[in-house]
Amino acid sequence: MSKKQFVRTAPELTANFNGHAITAQPREFSTGSVGYLINGKITLADGTRLQVSGNAVAIGSKNWEN
Repeated sequence: MSKKQFVRTAPELTANFNGHAITAQPREFSTGSVGYLINGKITLADGTRLQVSGNAVAIGSKNWEN
């Protein structure tokens, strides 16, 4: 699979944080790897607001064809 094909065809992923769904989008990172980026804000039952961010990198994707 190429990096462009991954970004174009990979499905969105949804992560659940204590009942709050945040969607992760496929993308190419500045490092040259591809994977998923997740960003969002949630509010806990006690009113605490959290900013959620992270990534999941496809292992070895830095070496995939563009």
